[in-house]
Parts: sequence; C-alpha cells; structure tokens
Amino acid sequence: MEMIKDLSPLDKPREKLKTYGRRQLTNQELLAIIINSGNKDESALTIANRLLQHIDSFTYLRDITLQELIEVRGIGEAKAITILAMIEIATRLHTQHNEEKFYIKHPDDVELLLMERLRYVTQEEFVVLYLTTKNMLIHEETIFKGSLNTSIVHPREVFKDALKRSAAAIIVVHNHPSGDPINIVS
Repeated sequence: MEMIKDLSPLDKPREKLKTYGRRQLTNQELLAIIINSGNKDESALTIANRLLQHIDSFTYLRDITLQELIEVRGIGEAKAITILAMIEIATRLHTQHNEEKFYIKHPDDVELLLMERLRYVTQEEFVVLYLTTKNMLIHEETIFKGSLNTSIVHPREVFKDALKRSAAAIIVVHNHPSGDPINIVS
C-alpha cells in the first residue's frame, strides 16, 4: 500500500491544494486532508477511499452518523467527530442564516434557508418559520417528521408556538423525499 509520504510532491493532497487550488482535488483527496493521517499500514487516502466505498454516493456523507463513520476501518471517534464537524460547517455556510438576522421577502429566501437541509432527508418534514412584523426570522422549528410520503400535523402545534414566540407571521414548509420540490405556504 502506497503511503502519502511516498507520493510525488504534486500528488500529495495538501501540496496539490496549495499548487492547484481546492477545486482541483478529488473527493477522496479532500477527505484525506480532513482525515489528516493514516496509520502504520494505510494512508489517509486509502481510508478516505474506504469511506467513499462505504457510502453509496458522496451526497450521502451529509447524513452519515458518528456510529457509521466509526464502523469504517481506519476512522476512530476523533476522526469521525472531525468529519461530522466539517459537514456541519459546510451546511451552515450554505444556509447563511445561523449567525445573522435573516429576512424573508420572497419564496426564494425560504428556499435558500431550508433547501440544503431538506434536500436529502428521507422522510417528510413539516417545518414552521416564525417571523416578526418585518419578516425577520424569529425561529425555525420542525414540528413533525413523517414517513416517506406522509406528514400529519395538527394546527394547534403550529399556532401554539406562534403565540408563544409572539410571531406576527408564519410560513409552513414541507418537503417531498420522492424528489418533488418543497411546498411553501405563508
């Protein structure tokens, strides 16, 4: 098994990133950088490749659990936690609302807020957005998680939290795991 130290300088993931930029790296090379180190028998590239083989699609990495990561030979708890933290950072960067006030002025704003989180879930979710009079997001709450194609919500659950938060408006959203777009009702 070839170790990273034995590769030519421009084939090493870190050096390749420095020379060519992050977009030129494969998924395996990006994961190898996050994994950081291999062990005496395997390189981080080998472990990254094993992880990619463990999941059916790179997008499934988004929903991988701590336990599933630890099951991959070469990934212990510390590496699994690092990978999960990286996934959460990527999700938060993409949703752009966690640390700033977020205003909803158009349905596209709701899509920006929720699409990445709901895109790959495998069951229906019913989400309520609670807003101020100026349409600033006060709170986001998943009221119900359903089955593959069913989500049953009682209106009292939606309005109880709206009253509790003194929301001036609400937007309800639910996804379609079957691949249909999300539905938005305000």
